[in-house]
Amino acid sequence: MTLKDQFLNPDREFSPLPFWFWNDLITREGIQRQMQDFFEKGVYGYVLHPRMGLAKEIGYLTERYFELVKYAVDLAFKMGMKVVLYDEGMYPSGSAHGMVVKENPAYAARGIRLYPKGTKLSGAMRLIAENAEYAIIEDDTHGTIRGVHPGEDDGEPDAPMAANLLDENAMAAFIRLTHEAYYSALKEHFGKTIIGMFTDEPSPTGRNVPTDIRPWSIELDDMFEKRDLFALWTDVGEETHAIRRRYDALITARMVKSYYLPLKNWCESHGIALTGHPHDPDSIAAERFFTIPGQDVVWRWVAPEKGLNLFGRESTQAKCASSAARHMGSRLNSNECFGCCGKNGNLFDFTADDMKWYLDWLFVRGTNLIYPHAFFYSIATPLQLNERPPDVGPNNYFWPHYRLFADYIRRMCLMNTDGVHQARIAVLCSGTALPDALPAKLFERQIDFNYLEDEMLLASPFENGALHVKNQRYDTLAVADTTLLTDEIKAHFKGRIVFEKDIEGLCGYETVLLSPPSKDLRAAHFIRSGVSVFILTNEGESAYSGLLSLPVAGAAEKWDPWNGRVKAISLPYELTLNRRQALVFVVDPKGENALAEKENRGSAPVTFPLKWQLNGQPLMELTDWQYSSDYALFSGTLTYTVAFTLKQKPTSLILDLGDVREMAEVSLNNSPFTPLLLRPFEWDCACFAVAGENTLTVRVTNGNVPRFTGKPHSSGLLGPVAFYKKGV
Repeated sequence: MTLKDQFLNPDREFSPLPFWFWNDLITREGIQRQMQDFFEKGVYGYVLHPRMGLAKEIGYLTERYFELVKYAVDLAFKMGMKVVLYDEGMYPSGSAHGMVVKENPAYAARGIRLYPKGTKLSGAMRLIAENAEYAIIEDDTHGTIRGVHPGEDDGEPDAPMAANLLDENAMAAFIRLTHEAYYSALKEHFGKTIIGMFTDEPSPTGRNVPTDIRPWSIELDDMFEKRDLFALWTDVGEETHAIRRRYDALITARMVKSYYLPLKNWCESHGIALTGHPHDPDSIAAERFFTIPGQDVVWRWVAPEKGLNLFGRESTQAKCASSAARHMGSRLNSNECFGCCGKNGNLFDFTADDMKWYLDWLFVRGTNLIYPHAFFYSIATPLQLNERPPDVGPNNYFWPHYRLFADYIRRMCLMNTDGVHQARIAVLCSGTALPDALPAKLFERQIDFNYLEDEMLLASPFENGALHVKNQRYDTLAVADTTLLTDEIKAHFKGRIVFEKDIEGLCGYETVLLSPPSKDLRAAHFIRSGVSVFILTNEGESAYSGLLSLPVAGAAEKWDPWNGRVKAISLPYELTLNRRQALVFVVDPKGENALAEKENRGSAPVTFPLKWQLNGQPLMELTDWQYSSDYALFSGTLTYTVAFTLKQKPTSLILDLGDVREMAEVSLNNSPFTPLLLRPFEWDCACFAVAGENTLTVRVTNGNVPRFTGKPHSSGLLGPVAFYKKGV
């Protein structure tokens, strides 16, 4: 099967695997009904996630719990679906819903804190270091995790106690209580239907601890100069930054030994992958110990607005995971995405338009396994409804047309898999911190890159003018933090070294060339199956029009991953890339360039007043539902109709609905309804148009914000509506 055949019919392997929140009284009937619904929408697997609201009569890791889990996994086997197990109840991982500490209170999370000198020790407190003013004392952090039953959430009396993730014995108990229990119940499915175990943002201190507590455990006593620990709280001069970096590296190394490696070894010895993500968005050193490195886009910390797509720690996370995967030779890297990503603090205000932007943000940075957060088993009670919304599956307005997203995800994940990334620039970083400002300048120039840790750089050979890291070849090193550029690195890396001030002057590194230039477009380039694959996305809020040139010659095609269409093009190409659109360009060096074709929308062939009706009632004008006395608090679908006359049947006719909040389904003259989920809300309707009177029907669905919040929200068909012909 050719790459084009795979693109047109992508394999189920690349399906989104949503977090499936088990947050109610789970039944076999409910499991079967929902899994069938997933399957029909093109979702061929899930992460089985016990979540807040799980019925107490079911419990966690109980006999009844495993009866239901086994039923769900057996059914997945019969349906040809894949399952990723989740290793905690609920998160962060490592405590087995508090059972680790219940089994042995000495396994509770530990940490150090700065106290006045002479503080009296009590209970489990232990003096670590002392100077003229202060004492550093180790104690239980009293950290917790979020549980799965009412009363077990943050700050509630039954919140499960967090375990000491730096203690190998505590983590051996965690594996025995959790992983071994799952294997005992489901061993026949491991490595077949069950493909992974998801570990979620493990925190050495647990949640709900004072911000000045730092992770510690007795095993670290002889691994760090005690007097240097004071630099974790106070400025000790020019050594402060280096000391803190050494401390971070120590904690990461300890987490690797006590947590990540035991989990990874257990998973791989049982035929599955360790997947999930570390606690911090830039913990690239920890990523190396996942079979599938990953991260999580949550809380709208990454967003189209306020520069959050390019700046801040969270903006580095997708490249963090994909860079680690490329450097360790992992085929996949993942992202748990969309949780709490609603706009303006309204967690339910998350649209298909938003979801498309987030997906493209991830794809052009190399993500090729999507864990949507989340599909809710139930939203029947406020507890369930408000458990880290939105539901981006069965309880969202776009669910009837989710297959469009499922197919899109599979196509883009396919294109991001099994190719060799062509970035020439490595951005130098430590194992626990990634720069953002320098990479932002690279992104804005369509210059692709990967993050590369200082230790991995030194462990990789420099040969034939480039640093070789697995399949990656770097002839240039970009440096943001000059303290990382040691004499050893300068001696080892014999290529070009550039700094932030140099980025504007870089030439010849662009993944694609745009005329005019644009700071909003992102690009990636792979070699796969002997052809060049370019992914191009628009992260801005305006359409781009200009000339696209690619640094390769040959037979070129434009592949549209949203609708699965393929078209031969000439290079250079007159590109139009709409707001929040992604395109794939494939160039076969053995073929010849096609003849040039121009595409443009042209001018409006019909002009007439559109006299709309809404649910059968005449409208003076198109208005926002939030200002209507009838529909201000309405969530659902309303139908617009309009009749118009054409003198003759058109050979080309494009309907442009203008602004729609949030989804439209369009029909002309009783044609089948076509869903329009994304801007621009355009539809080629020429084949359904007739000479004489035509009737346009537009069903508009506004989403769940009024329903779930009880407050008005911008909704409806806002227009302006126009018709255009497509010129060639």
